[in-house]
Amino acid sequence: GVGGAGPSNVGKHDARRKENVDDVELPLVKHDNTAHMEIIQRTPSLTLEKHLLEIRKQSLIPSPQDGKGLKQHCPWDQTQITNTRCDLQLLFQRLVARVPFSYAHFNDGEILAMKKTNGVTGRGLQKLSAELQQVIIQTFHREAPGLVFGIPCQKEFKSLSQFANEQLGNSTVEKTVATLFINSNYKDARSILLTYLKRNPDRNVHMVVSDKADMNTFETKTGIHTASVTKIPANEAFPKGYYDNINNTAHHKPGDLVILCAGPLGRILAVEWFLQRPNTTYLELGSFFDLDFFGKSLGADYYKYNPRKSMCGKTTPVQKDLLLKLIDATATDRFVGHAMDSSTISIIKNNTRNRLENEISNNIPQPVTTRNNWLTIATVCVDEGDHKSPDNQTNTGRDYMSMTMANHAAYAAHHGYEFSPLTSHSDQLLDKDVRYHKLIWVKQLMQNYTWVFFTDCDALFLDFSIDVGRWATDDDASTTELVLTGDHGWAMNSGQFLMRNGTWAKQLLDDAMKEPKHTHGCVGNDNAAFNWLLWGDCGWKGRGKGPGT
Repeated sequence: GVGGAGPSNVGKHDARRKENVDDVELPLVKHDNTAHMEIIQRTPSLTLEKHLLEIRKQSLIPSPQDGKGLKQHCPWDQTQITNTRCDLQLLFQRLVARVPFSYAHFNDGEILAMKKTNGVTGRGLQKLSAELQQVIIQTFHREAPGLVFGIPCQKEFKSLSQFANEQLGNSTVEKTVATLFINSNYKDARSILLTYLKRNPDRNVHMVVSDKADMNTFETKTGIHTASVTKIPANEAFPKGYYDNINNTAHHKPGDLVILCAGPLGRILAVEWFLQRPNTTYLELGSFFDLDFFGKSLGADYYKYNPRKSMCGKTTPVQKDLLLKLIDATATDRFVGHAMDSSTISIIKNNTRNRLENEISNNIPQPVTTRNNWLTIATVCVDEGDHKSPDNQTNTGRDYMSMTMANHAAYAAHHGYEFSPLTSHSDQLLDKDVRYHKLIWVKQLMQNYTWVFFTDCDALFLDFSIDVGRWATDDDASTTELVLTGDHGWAMNSGQFLMRNGTWAKQLLDDAMKEPKHTHGCVGNDNAAFNWLLWGDCGWKGRGKGPGT
């Protein structure tokens, strides 16, 4: 384990030590006296599963030597929770090492709920009661390896801090500051957390949020694509939200990450769920994502906090650069292309199998800086069960959509693009085949992006070295609004296309949405619509005669 979750290797790593997994020698991080870390040069034989095992063995955790020389920063060789802001660095090390833990912060509002049975919490969203008092005190007295409680700092809330410490007594729970992820740590914590989640698409992220949270806006702003979302009442979440969800953990699998932003109830669930699922990590963050959910603060004032000022003592910064290097060395996004190919390799001919594996493993570059709203990678993956389309085809997306979307997300991350999946039916197209949803989805994304690259749900990026942005232009004078490709049957196959935010392109999408199936004898839904509108013909032979020429 890392720092307090078991015997620690942090600070004791021997660069000469070798681990063998199935008789395969795993590459380790190399250290010297000056460099932070050398990025591991991986071979095609190193699979995602072996990489995850290597992470758990901590052979990728930098040595204390890497963190020396930064005297004003948190010590890298910290192995125990110390009830300081430097504990943030240790929790991120545990998160990266995939050591399960549950962090829940019990600040002034939660401690108040333990002391009083009438009134409301600080933001007025939860009434205090004897029942809430009983449940939250019971939760606060839980003990288990991996539990980390944030409590009010003595300097800011002297009496509440004293009460919390008295309640915990000799508890084995690790204690830290309640403002660990916020206030002076907020900006670094947000940057590090989002980078980690984007670079590890194999890890399922579940969210617990207010029923007023806008998850579409949240995903757009953060790039976090959730495996599940549990919504609880925005007002008076306790007791109904508690009894509805206290045992709602069947979908939390070992290795998953659950992020809770749900007021006092979030604190309770983070602890109680961890007792049920000790191999899942629970991160209770309160108002951390309010700006992303609601577009505004609901009472917190730390979003523009001066990182050098704090009501709770010393503001020693974490070693952000070293944490980001650690995330880069352990990231799993570089394996997604390889993993996806392995899952479908049975359909690839034997004489191309080795070539494809080598291309996928060797051609994945390091990520670049996100390019803001210039281009997004979009797809439509909708689980329709056994529903059949008008042309009697069954949508089999549920069999592969989780794998292909992980591949799409990894490709987007590598090139610095946002990933924009649509995973539910559009109310505007309920009478249409789901394949038409790409039309309204691409047009909607044009409100926020200059270019949209659309790819079907049943397609994979195999060669990550090819950047679709090479066909997009920054030239405002350019009249190019559609870059397309065809196949043996269609001049344009809408399975993949690149479209620019422009008047002509938007009109084409609008017209395609209005085209009925079998129009002009063309069969093929959105493919037929595009080809008729562009060329007045179903296939290749009539190009140049249609209304869109």
